[in-house]
Amino acid sequence: MDTNATWFQFTLNVVLGAVSGGLTSDVSVRLLFRPRQPVLGLQGAIPKNKARLAKAVGKTLGEKLLTPADIARELDRPELRAAFDRVLVDAVTGLLDTELGAPRDILPPTLVAELERALGDVAERGADRFAGYAATEAFETRATALVARAREEIASHPVHAMLGGERRAALVAQAKKWVDALFDSGDLADGVRTWVTQRAGSLVGGSEGRLARAVGERLADGLLRALKGDSSRAFLVEKVEAALEGVLSRTWGELLQPLDDGAIARVAVDLARGPRARGMAAQALTSGLSGVLDRPIGRIGRWLPEDAPDRIAAAIAPPLWSWILSQAETVATHVDVPGIVERRINAFEPERVEQIVRGVAQRELNLIVLLGYVLGGLIGVVTWALVEWAKRA
Repeated sequence: MDTNATWFQFTLNVVLGAVSGGLTSDVSVRLLFRPRQPVLGLQGAIPKNKARLAKAVGKTLGEKLLTPADIARELDRPELRAAFDRVLVDAVTGLLDTELGAPRDILPPTLVAELERALGDVAERGADRFAGYAATEAFETRATALVARAREEIASHPVHAMLGGERRAALVAQAKKWVDALFDSGDLADGVRTWVTQRAGSLVGGSEGRLARAVGERLADGLLRALKGDSSRAFLVEKVEAALEGVLSRTWGELLQPLDDGAIARVAVDLARGPRARGMAAQALTSGLSGVLDRPIGRIGRWLPEDAPDRIAAAIAPPLWSWILSQAETVATHVDVPGIVERRINAFEPERVEQIVRGVAQRELNLIVLLGYVLGGLIGVVTWALVEWAKRA
């Protein structure tokens, strides 16, 4: 055989074998992804089995590669702890430097309603405790001791020292209103007429007939006109003001001298044990506790030193971080990692799945095609050698 023909046959076998092997491998790789949708019953292996692939990947990732223990160990890294400390310091600093309004304006309405209910329950329990304590002998003993102590502390203080100018003027104005109300009330007129009529009846021999009533009414009208005159009003107001000034000029010790400590304490105890005391206590507690919700908080940092954020963060960071680590694995067990991965992969379009697989294994896929060319060429060489051996045998 001609040498040229031999080499031509050799080259042809190698080229055909390489092309055949390479094309076969390339088709095999393409059939992994194409066609993406079923065509005449034919579909790429990965699109067709995407659900099985997603489930297998999710199970492997969730049960083998990313277990709850792995998540907990990953959190316990120095870099994460340092980042946590920085974030905590920033959060504490921001909280202390922020001008906070009233809790009622800051908190959600539902939470404010719950707090109001809770504070109302606290006030009711406090009122019950007060009522129970007021019924004991210890309360009576305590009240007597407090009265004696208060008397001793204020005995030498003038009454007017505890009243400012505005308060004294308000008392005088109120006294004038009482006088006006007394003179203008129908009860005063009826009382005067009744009293005068009775006295007139006695003067005319006890008769209560027409003459007694007529005399009584005339005398009552005259007396009422005299009492309701400006001079009478001014006289009574002057006397009330003088009596008030007399009281204000005295000391508390002089004012309270007629009453002993036991009498005052008994009055206080009786009032505390009365039916209205518990309601007043509950109302006062409710008002005081609810007022906390309406009081602006302001900037908390103004009450603290400059290094307070760092010190607060340093104090709460270790126990808080330890608690987070202790709870991490327990929380992670409730995270359905396999289900999350499976759902995410199933939500991908076939093109996205192909991009992911090719992004990870494109070099290996290219190597498969290259090996197809190489193996095909080697098969061509072996085929040529066998053919030549058979010819010579």
